[in-house]
Amino acid sequence: MTSRFGATLLGALAILIWSTSVGLTRELAERLGVLTSSALTYGLAGLIGCAILAARGRLRGLLRLPRAYLLGCGGLFVAYLVSFCLAIGLAGSGARVVEVGLVNYLWPSLTLALSVPLLGLRARLWLLPGILLASLGIFVSANADRPLDLDAFVSPLAAFAAHASDDPVPYLLALIAAVTWSLYSNLSRRLAGGAAESAVPVFLLASGLFLLMLRAFFSETARWSPLSFAMLSYMTLLPALAAYACWEYAMRNGRVAIVAALSYCTPLFSTLLLCALQGIPMTLTLWVGCLLIIGGAVICKLGVVETDPANKRNTGVA
Repeated sequence: MTSRFGATLLGALAILIWSTSVGLTRELAERLGVLTSSALTYGLAGLIGCAILAARGRLRGLLRLPRAYLLGCGGLFVAYLVSFCLAIGLAGSGARVVEVGLVNYLWPSLTLALSVPLLGLRARLWLLPGILLASLGIFVSANADRPLDLDAFVSPLAAFAAHASDDPVPYLLALIAAVTWSLYSNLSRRLAGGAAESAVPVFLLASGLFLLMLRAFFSETARWSPLSFAMLSYMTLLPALAAYACWEYAMRNGRVAIVAALSYCTPLFSTLLLCALQGIPMTLTLWVGCLLIIGGAVICKLGVVETDPANKRNTGVA
């Protein structure tokens, strides 16, 4: 197994882990509050990650990382998590949470698009149709409970427009989250300068502390139970600590176009998992959404030409 192939597999693993966390994130937020659950999840993940680095004698090595990476990517990482958590927290109703999530899912498209100017990848004409097709698939999958007709597209779009115009702040925050995460995903590769160390644990800890400070300005009631502790433990160790570390390693060392294209499948996998666990039948709308996402992801990969990593290692092109 080559290092690039292994790194790409880690990116796929991160996507699978995140797919299992969608339902748990909502459930934990309902039990503890969005800011409380997020602050604990990312703060504890950062503490554990930093403790592991310290035990291995690698915590000091983070100081040797380029300052542009530490400050620039660190700022983008914190901005992403804070913006996304605030967007979910301010969305209110379940329908708006879904809509805010759809805005946030612009990040795979933005990651692919930004990889062209930031990492020097070459775009083909196939890229734009692939992005549009995969994005349409995400939209269709999010409305899988509706029949597959024109109303399945018009009604959700009308509701989205009404909600966004009535209270645009959550939607703007979700857009900021999508932009900052796509920038982070590309710039972490460009600015790290080929270093082996990763500052993800520090970024997680900083995000947790910032969210904890924001928590003081919002009223949240936490309902603790053994199940709450179990969910918090899972979210801390896997979707937060492990998945974010795997994602950065994949974006810095793997096949960027493949990893970014696969990320379209995050909402697809989460929906399929929910159907399997709760015995929800697969509707025709969901099947069509699946095909659109998969087809769009394949076209996106074909729409980006990756160059030889030996020639552009410092800019992260692979």
